[in-house]
Amino acid sequence: DEACAMIRTEIDSMPSELDGVSRKVMQLEIEEAALKKEKDPASAVRLKALQDELEEARDEQGLLRERYESEKKGIGEVRALRERIATT
Repeated sequence: DEACAMIRTEIDSMPSELDGVSRKVMQLEIEEAALKKEKDPASAVRLKALQDELEEARDEQGLLRERYESEKKGIGEVRALRERIATT
């Protein structure tokens, strides 16, 4: 039972790679909000660079999320087939 619970938790949990990118996006969004309040030229330059980095991180996050959802859907389909086989 413990092994099944552990596997179930792994399946339902967000992959560490996606979690890491999501945390990076959140951190960059916080920094972006702070830089938008600044008025000096150096902050404006940093803001532009940060926005480019944020766009890349969001793109990566989207790709990883799509892959995760696709894999999760596949696991659900396999589970349903196993249940169907077991009941026949």
